[in-house]
Amino acid sequence: MAKQKDHSNRNEQQLALWRRWRESGDDSHRQELLETLQPLVRSHLAQYATSPLPYEVLELQAYRMLRDALPKYNPERSNLGTFASHSLRPLSRYVQTHQNTKYLPQYLAQQYGRYENEQRKLRDKLGRDPDDIEMAKAMNLPARQIRRIRLAKSPEIAIGATERQSSGSNEASDASIERERIRDKLYYLRTTLRGKDREIFDYLTGMGRYKPISSRAEIARRTGVPIQEVYAKTRRWARLVR
Repeated sequence: MAKQKDHSNRNEQQLALWRRWRESGDDSHRQELLETLQPLVRSHLAQYATSPLPYEVLELQAYRMLRDALPKYNPERSNLGTFASHSLRPLSRYVQTHQNTKYLPQYLAQQYGRYENEQRKLRDKLGRDPDDIEMAKAMNLPARQIRRIRLAKSPEIAIGATERQSSGSNEASDASIERERIRDKLYYLRTTLRGKDREIFDYLTGMGRYKPISSRAEIARRTGVPIQEVYAKTRRWARLVR
């Protein structure tokens, strides 16, 4: 009985937040609504635990789908939880399109997590992205295998798979393919960031639960990071996604 009451209260809270957002246009209400849906998102993502895609990439895509779907919600047809679950169904197609294990033998696909850890360590040590030779030495693997892992993790491979599957179809323009390529690079870049760097990145891109802010001064004020550093980080990230 208590669980049923809690469920009813949550539905009422979510509906109230949705109505405030639709009536006021204040995006903070939508962000708050998305936070109430976090348990549902985590539960939905659990089925992709064995996917080679980083969890945070899937999480970002899930929230993107929910943000895009919320304007279409009709409270007379269903509660928000049911609507949100239905809106996340296309995530399975996203995973099928972008997972790249088919380009690697199993023994290399299992090295994804180790590759990311070693890459992060070397990046911190060297102050730049390590090359394949440096990664091969750190992981004690042949450089050709490192290259295969790197290429399989690259967003360009995922886009290439999409283009091959869509051969003979003119539905996707060159511009939309380029936007998709950049978006995937942004998603992957975000998984490498922590702390203030991720907070700044989220304000710049609108990823996570933040509304994008164009003013670097405002981002500096909200994060407590000097504005010069905000500009420097912005330039560095822009170069990485080109």
